[in-house]
Formats: sequence, structure tokens, C-alpha cells
Amino acid sequence: MKQKSLKTRFKKMNAIEIRVHKQEKLINYNDLNAITQVDEILESIARVVGFENKKVVTGVIGEISEQISSCVRQILITLLMESKTKALTLLTEEFCKVTEKVITVTQVKKLLNNMKTALKRKTDLKTTGNKVIKLKDWEKDLLTIMNKEENPIFSKVPGALSVGVKRQSEMEAEKSQSNPTTHTDDKLESTASKDKVKIRKTKDISTDMRLKKQRICLCQNFNV
Repeated sequence: MKQKSLKTRFKKMNAIEIRVHKQEKLINYNDLNAITQVDEILESIARVVGFENKKVVTGVIGEISEQISSCVRQILITLLMESKTKALTLLTEEFCKVTEKVITVTQVKKLLNNMKTALKRKTDLKTTGNKVIKLKDWEKDLLTIMNKEENPIFSKVPGALSVGVKRQSEMEAEKSQSNPTTHTDDKLESTASKDKVKIRKTKDISTDMRLKKQRICLCQNFNV
């Protein structure tokens, strides 16, 4: 059975208050902001077991999601760095149980960052150009955790320098900008046609003058 995304689970959480020790006041954070503060912990945990067995990662996320939820609450109450360390320790212990491997918190941090970097490079439009980006299921889930589109689809457009589907607002803006250009083109075409007519008239006049001169010459020769 497919596990629900972490954001879907976290949406059930109420607004959380963080006490800032220096300013001694309360700041309200919604669910998404709470997730954003622990992105470094949750973004790339699939790296711990490597690229081979991603189903294990999905199962681990589902099993410890409730613990992570409570851990997020704890993060938003205590200092951020201490909370991240506790959350990383929790993740490390859970992965050690599931994978039966000896993994340290430092290794988890490094693997998370590596996984995040690899996925960012794969979905970077500056490096992929017009190539179609195909993502595996675990990569789609990881993008969801990273607060990106769940299933980005990129298609190759002939003659295009970038890929992706344009937004409706962008298309409307292009249409509005294309109207004055059309009027300008019409003016240029009308001006060019007028110039052609003038050239034709000038040529006709010069031809008539030449014919008249020839007739005069013939008449003079005939009289002579």
C-alpha cells in the first residue's frame, strides 16, 4: 500500500508556536514552514540504503512518520541545531534497525546531502536542456519532500531553448505583446508596397521619355 507523503501527514498538525529566547516572544508557523525547517533531515534519507532498494526507504518513512511528527514539534520548541541533531539520531537508529547496518549520524548527514544534490542536478533545466527527464517512484517522492512538483513532466519543443509548459499568464502576456508587433509589421508592409508603386511610376515615366526621344530622332531623320 502506497505511503502518504510526509506533507500530507504534517497537514494535520496545528499551527505551532516557537519561543524565541532573545526576543522573548511567540512566532506562529504553519505546517509547511515547520517542514521547511527540517528539510535537511527529511529530503534525502533514501541515500542511506543506496539506490538499489528504495521500497525499504518508503516503508521506513511510513513507520517513523509519527515519530518524526513529534520530533518536528520538539524542533520548533527547542534550539534548531539541537533539534536537528536529535532528529538525525532518531532517523539513524530507525535505519539501523530496518537495514541492519551500522550507520552514524555523520554518515546520514553526508548521504542526505549527496542524495539531494544528485536529484537537483537531474532536474536542473540548465544542464538537461531539451532532454526528457524521467524520474523513478522514489525520486518523485523525494521531490515531494523537497517541496517541489511530485511528477514534473518536461517535453521537447522543436526550436525551443528551454523546456516545460508555459503558464497561462505567460501565454496571455505574450499575446498582448504580439499585437503591437503585428501592427508594426502591417505598417512596414504598407510602406514597402507604396515604395514599390513609386518605383514603378518612376520607371514608367523614364520609359515614356525614352520613347519620345526615339520618336523625335526618327522624325528628324525622316525629314532630313
